[in-house]
Amino acid sequence: MSNKFITKEFSIEKGTGNLSPILGEHLRLRDKQALEKNNAIYIYLGPKNVYVGQTKHFFSRHKQHVQESNHRYINGSYTKVIVAFGILINQLSLDDIEKKIITYITADYEDDRNMTINNGTSGNESPAYQNQDEVLTDL
Repeated sequence: MSNKFITKEFSIEKGTGNLSPILGEHLRLRDKQALEKNNAIYIYLGPKNVYVGQTKHFFSRHKQHVQESNHRYINGSYTKVIVAFGILINQLSLDDIEKKIITYITADYEDDRNMTINNGTSGNESPAYQNQDEVLTDL
């Protein structure tokens, strides 16, 4: 198994925001530690809403989203979250990956008026970085 990109999917409990691994998948200790301490890209998904973000501490950032419930993260609008992390997701690649995912999702849902992308921007520009070709190929 490659650790370039590791993805985990969680269901979000309505009302509390508690996360549960989907498909009965057990969250291994090393993955839990990575989500607590490493860079990650996350995509919140709901029947009519999508939100893409980046963080260095996913579990802490998720709690902030749930507590703040601001105009971009709409508490209760999402049923699951997909989180990606690994050696190709680092401080240099975060902006680039986030921007690409927002662009891909926007293109996919451009004509779907029932879907709202809750990001306030299309993402940040990023300078060239080491392994950028590999990141884009594997993304």
